[in-house]
Amino acid sequence: MNKFLYLAIILLLLFSCDKNDDGRAVSNEYLFYMEGRYVLKEMYSEEPLDLNFDNIYNTDLFEEMDCQVVYPLQLYDASVEYHESSDRLEIIFDVSNSQVYSESEPYQQCFVNQSLYYSKILVDESTGDVSVITSGTPEREEEFGYLTGGHYNERKLHLNVDKILFTSEGWQTIPIHIVYEWNNP
Repeated sequence: MNKFLYLAIILLLLFSCDKNDDGRAVSNEYLFYMEGRYVLKEMYSEEPLDLNFDNIYNTDLFEEMDCQVVYPLQLYDASVEYHESSDRLEIIFDVSNSQVYSESEPYQQCFVNQSLYYSKILVDESTGDVSVITSGTPEREEEFGYLTGGHYNERKLHLNVDKILFTSEGWQTIPIHIVYEWNNP
């Protein structure tokens, strides 16, 4: 009788572990820890850009946005929600999107915030790498940018987004990095 009890306990422990598609254990605590509201802290590109057409190139995109409809840019936010019932992590975040009023000199370009929504995100707990599984808004992505991945550490969400921006060289797809910091009241 004791053998069956021990065997039942061992089987219960083995099958009660939550695993993802790779067979690795998933910690719901980590995903709950990520939940919350985040505020925009940084937005930069790898290559210097001239978005305000002043002949000064910068990687800090805050420095290149003279005309902002929503000011300050730090009001842009992101939210992370974990749905335990479906084991789904969602990210909704605001990105700065350019509206070009003139493509001939003098250029006129303003930046407004636009939201992107991702309905299933995977986060590797050991590395903090963020992977996109599905998007809830493919039609918005085409206009406002594509989340290509990211990283999560020390309550900061680092997102990589490919955006089409009007630069001094014309329309270009630019990989930008956006950093949001956890800010739950």
